[in-house]
Amino acid sequence: MRSTRIIAAVLSLTLIAGAAVPFGSYAPSFSLTASAEEEKTVSSDDLTFTVFADHAEVSGINNEGLTKCSIPASVNKLPVTGIAENAFYFAEKLQEVTIPASVTAIGDNAFSWNLQLRSIKVDSGNKNFADVDGVLFNKAKDTLMTYPAGKTDKLYTVANTVKKIDSFAFLLSQNLESVTVPASVSYIGQEAFCSSPKLKSVTILNPECDFEISCFICNGKDDKGNSYYSGTITGYEDSTAEQLAADNNYKFNALPKPVTTTTTTTTTTTTTTTTSTTTTSKATATSTTTTSKATATSTTTTAKATATSTTTTAKATATSTTTTAKATATSTTTTAKATATSTTTTSKATATSTTTTAKAPATTTTTKPAEPKYILGDVDGNGAINAVDASIVLQYYANTSIKKDGGLTKEQVTAADVNKDGKADAVDASIILSYYAYCGTTHGKVMTFAEYVQKNYVK
Repeated sequence: MRSTRIIAAVLSLTLIAGAAVPFGSYAPSFSLTASAEEEKTVSSDDLTFTVFADHAEVSGINNEGLTKCSIPASVNKLPVTGIAENAFYFAEKLQEVTIPASVTAIGDNAFSWNLQLRSIKVDSGNKNFADVDGVLFNKAKDTLMTYPAGKTDKLYTVANTVKKIDSFAFLLSQNLESVTVPASVSYIGQEAFCSSPKLKSVTILNPECDFEISCFICNGKDDKGNSYYSGTITGYEDSTAEQLAADNNYKFNALPKPVTTTTTTTTTTTTTTTTSTTTTSKATATSTTTTSKATATSTTTTAKATATSTTTTAKATATSTTTTAKATATSTTTTAKATATSTTTTSKATATSTTTTAKAPATTTTTKPAEPKYILGDVDGNGAINAVDASIVLQYYANTSIKKDGGLTKEQVTAADVNKDGKADAVDASIILSYYAYCGTTHGKVMTFAEYVQKNYVK
């Protein structure tokens, strides 16, 4: 039954000329090897398994009307450890697949031509694979393996944990219009974005991203059967993305090269030293105590004797000024042993307060220029919505992702958050680029940015 269905599928591919779903140069391979002595085939109501001595693999489907499939963890008491190449090929009604923890290997194009597949779920206990919102990744989530072709989202931003996008990862995506690939991605596999009919914008933020082959994206075929891409690629000037666009005659939106800012921090340390000096002498001693809020000298004299003590108070008319200073403090102690008379001299001090009035210079009044008006999408406030605004949003997103200052005012962040999800990120930049491309390719009346967002991105 499976071989009959595959032959029918191949014939249908041959006959699809100008069909609703365009496709590229991708031709799926088939594994129709005869059963070897050490293996046998076992079937359930929905799936076919190849059973080996110590494990089993999913090899195909039996139910063409299958919409949801939960792969069992074992068959004939043997663990199901693999999903074979093309195992779910052309399961036209399949919408959801759940992969158990036992699966350790998934063959190439295992879920190809599943045009209604919206979600690939992975058991959290699986040690090799994981999913994020229905998209299949390896366990470390640094390789994006399969984006379900029937997923309904129009926009997708690849997570910045991803370093590699597998070949055919976004093949035949039916609804995707815009994809943003972060700077973390250093490799994009063969035909990763091919045969995606609605795809209009791919943004690649790694200026040195490596591509498996020069042509990895298409959204249609011409009369001669040649694949083409009618959308735009966005990337930095002098990047591999720009070279790829030039090699394939794609429309390219150039982003200004990012500016690198270096911050230097200087730390100054001040050390305060306290010196204590003690002098002992035999003499007549005078006791004096001085207190100052500045550089402070403390002198204490102790006299051991029969003495007359006279205290004098200095009376002064003064202006009181308080000065606080940090300084080196010197403490001197003098001890005098003798028969002494302690005498204190009385002085009358008069404090003079002098006030000097300086004549202030003339005041010059400068008229402050009008602040730029930041409307939705116009992040630089120059009255136009274009690739420059997208570049500003991307730079802000890159900085804030690593806990740096994004460099935008509150008003600019509001203007940048075009999808109104409370954050300015690569998704917003992608929408701005998509509108910019729309304006450049539309003849006649052009929608306002607000109208464009409402029509295309508000569900």
